[in-house]
Amino acid sequence: MVNCTEEGPVPYGSLRKKPMLSSGQRTAHMIFANPLEEIATDVFAGLQFLEKVTAFDNRANLKLSPRSFANLPALKSVRLTKCRIYELSPDTFHNSSAITSLQLSGNSISALPAALFRDQIKLESLQLNDNKIQTLRSDVFWPLKQLKDLNLDKNLIEVLPGQLFSGLTRLKSIRITNNRLKLIASDAFNDAGGLETIYLSNNSLTLRLDGVERPDKVSTYEEFELQSPFSSLLQLRELDLSSNSITSIFSDWRFVLLNLKKLNLAWNRIGELTGADIQFLGSEITIDLRHNNITNVEVMEMPPWLAGTGSATKSKVLLDDNPFNCDCNMYSFIRRLQGLSTAVTAEPKLIPDGARCAAPNHVKGVPIRTLQPDVLTCNLPADDCPTDCSCNLRPATSELEFTCLTLPKLPEPSFYGLSATKLRLNRPSTNLLDLPKHVTTLILTNDYLTKVPLVPFTLKELDLSGNLLSRVPSKLLKANITLRLANNPLNCDCDHIDDVVLLQSSEAKVADAANVTCIGGETPWLVDAGRLCAVRRAAILGGALAALGIIAAIAAALVYKYSSEIKLLIYSREWLRWMIREEDVDRDKIYDAFVSFSHKDARFVAEQLLPGLENGPRPFKICVHYRDWVIGEWIPAQIASSVEQSRRTIIVLSKNFVDSVWGKMEFRVAHLSAQKEKRTRVVVVLLEDAPPDDQLDAELRAYLKTNTYVKWGDPWFWEKMKVALAGKRVDKKAEKRARHMGEKITKGGLNARLNSEGKIINDNKAEKTAFTPPSL
Repeated sequence: MVNCTEEGPVPYGSLRKKPMLSSGQRTAHMIFANPLEEIATDVFAGLQFLEKVTAFDNRANLKLSPRSFANLPALKSVRLTKCRIYELSPDTFHNSSAITSLQLSGNSISALPAALFRDQIKLESLQLNDNKIQTLRSDVFWPLKQLKDLNLDKNLIEVLPGQLFSGLTRLKSIRITNNRLKLIASDAFNDAGGLETIYLSNNSLTLRLDGVERPDKVSTYEEFELQSPFSSLLQLRELDLSSNSITSIFSDWRFVLLNLKKLNLAWNRIGELTGADIQFLGSEITIDLRHNNITNVEVMEMPPWLAGTGSATKSKVLLDDNPFNCDCNMYSFIRRLQGLSTAVTAEPKLIPDGARCAAPNHVKGVPIRTLQPDVLTCNLPADDCPTDCSCNLRPATSELEFTCLTLPKLPEPSFYGLSATKLRLNRPSTNLLDLPKHVTTLILTNDYLTKVPLVPFTLKELDLSGNLLSRVPSKLLKANITLRLANNPLNCDCDHIDDVVLLQSSEAKVADAANVTCIGGETPWLVDAGRLCAVRRAAILGGALAALGIIAAIAAALVYKYSSEIKLLIYSREWLRWMIREEDVDRDKIYDAFVSFSHKDARFVAEQLLPGLENGPRPFKICVHYRDWVIGEWIPAQIASSVEQSRRTIIVLSKNFVDSVWGKMEFRVAHLSAQKEKRTRVVVVLLEDAPPDDQLDAELRAYLKTNTYVKWGDPWFWEKMKVALAGKRVDKKAEKRARHMGEKITKGGLNARLNSEGKIINDNKAEKTAFTPPSL
């Protein structure tokens, strides 16, 4: 124990002896950190100048005897904090009327006697915090007419009775935090109109008159009339009601307490804010509504024709850490946050800070500040939603939204204050002409459509994206309907050029034009319709030319490989013979002629025929068997080969030839070759008079009847032979000379022709003479 007087230490254990103070001395007595058990009655009696007594952190339970601080006219301050005081007597401070500050905090006081403060008419500060006070008498504070500051924090008080602060007109601040307050009488603060700050946090207050929370929301009129116990405190500047059980915003806070600057309602149970709840007439007020159960904030919007007439305000509402249900009921609030609407009155600034959506799932966790109004929807009541449908209301578009399997019976949107309907069908029929007129948007996405169903032209938007449409819906493009066509395999080729042109001219009607592609992935907006078919024609022409080139190359290869056969084939057709010269046909032949004769006529051939043909200025290359055949080869094969490799075959016809088997074979092979090629290949040299018809082979006889021959011994024999063997190679002069020679022979001798019996007739003589076949 420390004594701040001039006498030294106070005796240990109790304060029974009066401290000795010099006459006229104004001083204080301080006691701390002692196991003081009692302050006796009248222990300070007679100390007329004692102004201040302080005791704190006592180490034992301290008993204040009756009148322990009585009759001290100069005493102004008493501090007995943390002294383990359990009880106060009604006359503890009797007749000590000069006390202005009384601190009894940190003790275990459970009650305040009725007459405890009857003489403290000058008391300005009363600190009773951190005690165990449970109840307060209505009149306990009445004598404290000068009281300015009252602290009852951390007690066990449950009720503030009526008229508790009556007459305390100078009271400025009250603290009753961390108690058990459930009820405040409506007149508890009557006649305490000077109050500026009230702190009632961490209690169980509802502020209902009966102290009981009402389950049903009161009507607008009743709510307007619903006032708190603070409605008479017109000078109130700060009201802290945080961490209570309040569920409503009281009307007096909004319309009566105009000097209120801070209203702390954090950590309460307010679940919804109506448009009226945030209309405060006070200026520069901060309303803290953080950590409540607010799911929705309604705001009142000013009509468009009054926009811009509202007055500005510096008030604000703090809304962070609330479980917002971001559905259609939040539409006006989100618009207000984004500056898309104007308040009807001087509405405080709504500050959500980091608040996020708690529901529904599709926006859960999204910050309120970034939320877009067009994502806000509400589910329709189950009774209004057709079977097999999901039904939503979207205020941003003023539409009812339905997602159904097939077309159902739809409710009217006007019933919900909306203007239109958006319909999504998962299994649409081919005929949807019965759609109600209020259906303005039809969604048929990802329905595997290959053909557009019939729809009414009352639609404003038709979504056909994600289907299998290959053609542009031209009729719909011509109507006043906005389309969506992305992710469809549209044909943009020449066959659909009209569709492409129409699509390009209607780009403004295609809402997802940037995502529309043709079947090949290219964008239809860059397709050059003017060149579309030109490109196709060029492609066809190019393909045709390429094909022709390939065919020509193949034909050239075939012609090159089979040139001889082709030339022969052409030459065998008389009407095509003009295309091929005979020498071109015979270009690959080895010999000019193959001589077929009887071995008995070999001397004539060797000594007369061959020298005449193989010599001279224009010799012929002749094939004869005894010289040019391969010894040991099969004779028929060599006959065929010799005929094939020779331009002509010379038949030396004599009686010996008629009897020759090989001669007949050689003639037959040559004759067949000539018939196949349809040209003259056989040249007959009549060595002597023609054998009788009955000795000739039928094929040879027929040939001689229809063809001329060259007779050995004719003065023009060699000229005729050269003409017969040369064919087209003979020059025009030689040909003319041979023809003139023939005409001279005819005029001077025979003008022969073959009659029906196979006999030669000389037309230059009157009589008909039988003769051998004609010669050249």
